[in-house]
Amino acid sequence: MLHRDSSWMPKRRKIWSAWNYHIPKQDSDFATLTYDMNILQQLDCPDRHFVTLNPQHSIAPEYVIREFRYEHPLFNRERQNAQSQHHELICQNGLSFCGAYWGHGFHEDGLRSGMAVVNAIERAGINA
Repeated sequence: MLHRDSSWMPKRRKIWSAWNYHIPKQDSDFATLTYDMNILQQLDCPDRHFVTLNPQHSIAPEYVIREFRYEHPLFNRERQNAQSQHHELICQNGLSFCGAYWGHGFHEDGLRSGMAVVNAIERAGINA
């Protein structure tokens, strides 16, 4: 949810950061994560923009800019098995795959998988 409702942020503005989380007291509830997009994306605008994942209650409609559905990678055995086969998919039929999904979903994982492709192409002596 992209919104302008600062009530999802810590009460003390001095401790606002790019990633702000709230862990509920009940184990059955999900943690809520609010990104301060002005900090995260270095936005230079008068309004604060936030993205909140797993909100525990509704965000007032007048603060909502847009609602999105996000899905994060599943960390399970099938994914781990598929990731272990990345090297087998490089330079197959002229195709190679790289992206953050070959790791834990972070930018660095995308870079790491891209470098694996580049290194394999160089070792194979392929001129791109």
